[in-house]
Amino acid sequence: MVRLKKLFSVIITLSMLAALLVQPAQAALGINHELEVSVVAALGIVPGYPSNYSAQEPVKQSDFIKYAYAAVGVDIDNADSMAANFGMDGASDITVDRAERVIFAVSDYDKVMGAIEANIHSSAQKLGLLNGVSNAIPDAVVNMEMASVMLYNMLELSAIKIENNSYFFGDKTIMEDKLNVYYEKGVVTSTNQTGLEGYSNTSANDVRIDDEVYNVGNTSAQLLFGRYVKFYYKEDKSSGEYVLKWIECDNSRNTIEIIYGCDITSASRDIIHYDSNTGSNKSARLESDADIIYNGSRSDNVTIDAVRSLTCEVTLIDNDGSGKYDVAIIKDYTYYYVDAFSSSTLIVNDYQSKQTLDLDENNYTSLQIYKDGIKASVSDIVQGQVLAAAVSEDGSIAAVEILSGSVSGEITAYNTDSIAIGGVEYDISPAYAGDRLKSGRSGTFYFDKLGKVVRCTALKAQTSKYGYLMNFYSKTDGNGSFFARMLTADGNVIDIPVNDKISYNNTKSSSGDVMRILNAGGSCEQLITYSVNGDNSITQIKTADTNYIGVDEENIDKFTLNYTGTGRYRKNNMCFNSKYLIDSTTPIFIVPYDGERDEYTVKNSSYLTNNYIYNISVYDIDEFMYGSAIVLKENLIEPENLRNKRPLIVTSVLSGVNEDNEETLIVKGFQNGSSVTYTLANDEINDNRGQLAAKDLVKGDVIMFGTNSKDEINTIQLMYRASSKRLSIASGTSSTDTYWEGGTAVFPDLWVSCGSVVNRNSELIMVDDDGDDTKASKSPHVLGNAVTYLYEDNNLSVSNKNEIAVGDTVYVHEYQGRVQDVLIVRD
Repeated sequence: MVRLKKLFSVIITLSMLAALLVQPAQAALGINHELEVSVVAALGIVPGYPSNYSAQEPVKQSDFIKYAYAAVGVDIDNADSMAANFGMDGASDITVDRAERVIFAVSDYDKVMGAIEANIHSSAQKLGLLNGVSNAIPDAVVNMEMASVMLYNMLELSAIKIENNSYFFGDKTIMEDKLNVYYEKGVVTSTNQTGLEGYSNTSANDVRIDDEVYNVGNTSAQLLFGRYVKFYYKEDKSSGEYVLKWIECDNSRNTIEIIYGCDITSASRDIIHYDSNTGSNKSARLESDADIIYNGSRSDNVTIDAVRSLTCEVTLIDNDGSGKYDVAIIKDYTYYYVDAFSSSTLIVNDYQSKQTLDLDENNYTSLQIYKDGIKASVSDIVQGQVLAAAVSEDGSIAAVEILSGSVSGEITAYNTDSIAIGGVEYDISPAYAGDRLKSGRSGTFYFDKLGKVVRCTALKAQTSKYGYLMNFYSKTDGNGSFFARMLTADGNVIDIPVNDKISYNNTKSSSGDVMRILNAGGSCEQLITYSVNGDNSITQIKTADTNYIGVDEENIDKFTLNYTGTGRYRKNNMCFNSKYLIDSTTPIFIVPYDGERDEYTVKNSSYLTNNYIYNISVYDIDEFMYGSAIVLKENLIEPENLRNKRPLIVTSVLSGVNEDNEETLIVKGFQNGSSVTYTLANDEINDNRGQLAAKDLVKGDVIMFGTNSKDEINTIQLMYRASSKRLSIASGTSSTDTYWEGGTAVFPDLWVSCGSVVNRNSELIMVDDDGDDTKASKSPHVLGNAVTYLYEDNNLSVSNKNEIAVGDTVYVHEYQGRVQDVLIVRD
């Protein structure tokens, strides 16, 4: 097995890039003199760098003349005409000696040549004009890199001044005198996001270096916060601003170490101990007054203990050569998988980790997005990416990196710290969230900034081929042509041919015998595992062993039924009965109560409703109590399952068609204050007790209801009948807090009443629900955020609680002590 701890070859962090040159080395372009080339490019003298630049490209005479004049701040409109003044045709490649002549003329050095030396080439060498030029013989053709180096050397020469028709060497360089560009060094002490101790933030487009403020221009100076830098800036005479033209770390003064929270073994204000990539333990000492920058902002509340976060990246900077680190920049990342991204709300939804990320720049003082180390925008974010977000302590600053590392395959080995995918082992990120990682699961696995698996989008396991057997039959009365009608794991109902001889629970059997065994109880319906041959015919069937409540440790691949019964679903923990865990890939085989073939389907955990009780069977749990498959039987939904669902106040029942273009009924009404429409599963549905047909519902009726996998209403509980102004749910109650029906408690947490309002204030009402003034009413109904409806003159509308008046007839729907809905009924 190959071991990969960190994918540094494919994952490069921003802080790593910032520790290098801001103007990145272009070795692939054949450049050997990065500083000279990048400076003259940054000053606008040489074009094309770095995206369209070839170091070895020969330079035309007219182009070199244009570059040379640009180096002294002069734009040339007609370089060919200027070339003629130099005795050149302009189109030919320029040689070193001709380039020297141009430079001396442009810089006015030809005016003092007599004082230097009559031989131009010898003078150029002595002045340093040819320092670093790869081929400095006079007749050598000048390429782009040679030109850049010569022009940079020219800028470093002393400027020629004239006074009383006499030429002499001035105090400034040509760069300073002609371009107003100066060279300096210092520490980047503040940016628009934060500052070192004693330095305030700058404006959005500025940085402070030592005590001076500079406009960042086209540089990435803000990424060099805390570092000792060398830089060129231009003094803008009109605005008085200092504008940065080029900047990089001064490696002679900076020592930079990047470590990760997961590698840190201990930390104090003075020293951090951590494991290095070589496996040895190292230490980093901090200055006593070192600045701690947490997610872009310095805060007195953040201490060095923040480096203990397992998902953080720490950049330590010694910017004065003292041997101790002066700045600790902590980027503590939260990871988001982009399940969905709304370009209108600018919200990223990560359903696996149940969290969202706001990318609306109006909600931050600074929001920066990067992809592959290059500045990006929200338009670069698409479904299927992983985002690493570092948000400041006060939530005002956010830096987001779009990560692209992933691998697809099957988990071939697993432990709590790592997984092997296709024989290659990867660490599991401490920020991992989402589906359970286990052997045999296939999918796409996404990496965090260190190449550790942080998310996965897993496929349903195919090693055990689950299917819900609906029927096992023969088309020739048991004499051959056997078929299994199957609800497959991908949700399709198909008839699969069965071989005449198959393996049934590891025993060779005839298909006729298997049919008789499976149908012996009158029905063969159950979850099975099955195998097919190349002709897609079933060759093996296994039924679940029902004797297991846990894992068979001697045969972990045994197909087991671990639990059958009622199961209350807890959405936050994704489990039934606080015991049997599932994830988004667990197939849930839905078996309808009415046996309609097209209602057999397979769903995932998103189908389930929090706190509902289902009739379930759990199969193949693992050592962590994760079920590998669930069968959910949809009987008539029990009132227990309806009690916490908001009621529907009916406005009309209409004829219509469903998604299969079949005629059916449509119920319209209000639910939770909004207009809703539901299709009935069939037009013969009655109230649970058979007292009312769904087609006879009228405006003002209040119902609770359940839906099938198609979100069609398949069961109804009538709560209130508008025509009679009476409850329909119960009679014979002996408790004011619990309603009873036929001696069975159906809604233990639900209290509903109808009657006349006898008292009220701004927040509560009292209802006489029995008409007997000698008996005490139930405790007052606290209105809170209850939705109020008004039914008056055969009109039903959403109203507000201030509309409720003493004497009004009302229906009150209260769950677990909180009023959900109030319906005012007026004649």
